[in-house]
Amino acid sequence: GAVDIGDHDRDSTVRDDTAVQEAEWFRDPARLLVIRDGDRLTESRALTQRGIRQWEPRYSPDGSWIAYSSRSLTRYPSIRLVRPDGSEDRHLANRNGGTGLSWTPDGKTLVYAEAEFRHFFSVRSDLRAVDVETGRVRKISRGLRARDPDVSPDGTSIVFARHRGDRSELFLVGLDGKDVRTLTQSEQGTERGGPAWSARGDQIAAAR
Repeated sequence: GAVDIGDHDRDSTVRDDTAVQEAEWFRDPARLLVIRDGDRLTESRALTQRGIRQWEPRYSPDGSWIAYSSRSLTRYPSIRLVRPDGSEDRHLANRNGGTGLSWTPDGKTLVYAEAEFRHFFSVRSDLRAVDVETGRVRKISRGLRARDPDVSPDGTSIVFARHRGDRSELFLVGLDGKDVRTLTQSEQGTERGGPAWSARGDQIAAAR
């Protein structure tokens, strides 16, 4: 079903989809790395040769870069950029775990979640933004337990999942870290994740 998200600047709704984990189809089906052609699949090719785990590939808005998260045996986990032909693979910023990677519409910033130790024994996940040109990282949130961020098409808001005791819910926050708002109110034991804005910004798809 659909959940009204109230006084957002558009008539927006949140849709649950148990079959979709990251909802990339919702944004741009033409940019999936594997494209179905009738009953056949196009041949795949490797863009990276780094080993261990490379995940969360995201095309830049103009299609000139692919941002991805990287983990190997010899380097600190990081966010990297690579051209669609596999060239110019470069380090952008270190990343201490976390989930989600999303471009702002102008292609200047990447938003992601990262784990952070608090008071020596507590680990919380919070939102970060990294400048694509300079690699400078700034904190968007503190202590929110936030994960799976996705930036709105107008670049003003971020939808994310937040763990709250016996459940997880969807929230909105401004790109500046202000105006945190609840989108969903779920029953005990409900888990939500992988929210993604539609191209028009009037709906949000999420797994439940």
